[in-house]
Amino acid sequence: MRFRDLDELAASNGVLDAEYLQLGSNPIEAQVLRVSLDRLVLMRGAENVAHVARMSGPPDISALVLQLNSAGTTVWRGREVNERTLVSYQPGSEHVGHSTGGMVWTAIFCKSVVLDDAARMLRGVEPAQSLATSAFAEPPPAALATLRDALQQAFFIAEAAPHVLESPATRRAFEESILKAAIDAVDPQGDRAAPDGPKFSHERVVRRAEDALADKLDAPIYVADLCDRAGVSERTLRNAFQSLYGMSPIRFIQLRRLHQVRRALRSGALGSVTEAALRYGFGNLGRFAVEYRQLFGESPSRTRRNAGPR
Repeated sequence: MRFRDLDELAASNGVLDAEYLQLGSNPIEAQVLRVSLDRLVLMRGAENVAHVARMSGPPDISALVLQLNSAGTTVWRGREVNERTLVSYQPGSEHVGHSTGGMVWTAIFCKSVVLDDAARMLRGVEPAQSLATSAFAEPPPAALATLRDALQQAFFIAEAAPHVLESPATRRAFEESILKAAIDAVDPQGDRAAPDGPKFSHERVVRRAEDALADKLDAPIYVADLCDRAGVSERTLRNAFQSLYGMSPIRFIQLRRLHQVRRALRSGALGSVTEAALRYGFGNLGRFAVEYRQLFGESPSRTRRNAGPR
């Protein structure tokens, strides 16, 4: 959506009650890209003028906001922020700030329980405190880069091939990658939480995880699903796979997905390489192509061209 009026921009938000006050006489140019998934609403916005913003959220919606770049100084809730700052807002809180120049930002909106449920599933313990709190954080650079990359992939698909997001599997893939990246950015030390209560042998943990994989041979599956099925945290699951297979469960799933894509390409079951990659959870198509070639010694497009009747 593109706007030349800040009131129209405010009315378009769809999640927050917003008001913008322009601080300059320049012609206004603003745009917002909104991506609605099942549990998350993603937004990327840009405004070219200095402005004051005041917003308030619903009582059950949390927000995580990242500034991508700014032509001036940006202050939120009395604190200067920059491209390294992750600002989180608890449900019902007020978002108040101003910028002395144009800026580009991105935001994640979700129900307050979504982050906590995802953290509980990934780490196997209750968070020390709700992740849906109002706070400023400067995540480790790697965690912040991962979150930016996960969001960028979703925005890229929304712009380049929006029909792809009609697939529940694709929406789930994006949500899982964004939620995990958001949790690691908001609470990078959370993985040091207390270990699982019941002790399971590595063999039993891996067997339960493999049962979950076997039940969904033709559908994407995620670490959170494996943790749920095995009844352990992500840390315990990772240790079990490392002990038995010499690799992490994420790498194991990655290999499985690559083989699923190869089978789909060789059978002609899906229409294109992009469709096959997204179907099995690969949001970053460039990285997918590199990993595919490294594993199979040929590009996915060559596999598709060489496919014959089976």
